[in-house]
Amino acid sequence: MTAIDNSSGAVKVSKSRGVKKALLMPIDEVRRFMPDSFDTVIMMGSNFGLFGGFNRAKRLLKDFNRIVSDKGQIIAEAVDPYQTKEPLHRAYHRLNLSRGRMAGQLRIRVRYGKTIGKWFDYLLVSRNELRQIVAGSGWRIAQIISDTGPGYTVVLKKSRSPATDPRR
Repeated sequence: MTAIDNSSGAVKVSKSRGVKKALLMPIDEVRRFMPDSFDTVIMMGSNFGLFGGFNRAKRLLKDFNRIVSDKGQIIAEAVDPYQTKEPLHRAYHRLNLSRGRMAGQLRIRVRYGKTIGKWFDYLLVSRNELRQIVAGSGWRIAQIISDTGPGYTVVLKKSRSPATDPRR
């Protein structure tokens, strides 16, 4: 198992809790791993959001395709932004769409005490938007597991066979 995070604090906590291989690495650098390095990528805690936006998600899914074995999978938790009745959330969706962004594309930063992280995009996606992102990425949706509320889990499996995969 290899854990990655772009927070040195998170890496330190992971190691203190027994993770032997925790690396300080942003998700954009997963391409540094060798092909077939992993069988499964796990992105729990709504971490599908780390894909940030439509184009970045497409690119990262292709990077993940290269570093995951032929029988590999991605298990990720996501949040459907449309499952809200909050007028402020709906107004934010409309603003994003008017700016050419996905409705559930958030611009956030993490704060803990006096520590404040850098701003980054975080993506909340509906199941239909997820299908659009996954299309043509080398992945297919194998299963969507619904939860109560707006959260859900998706299992992605590779859609290309080794014979048709241009990276081989």
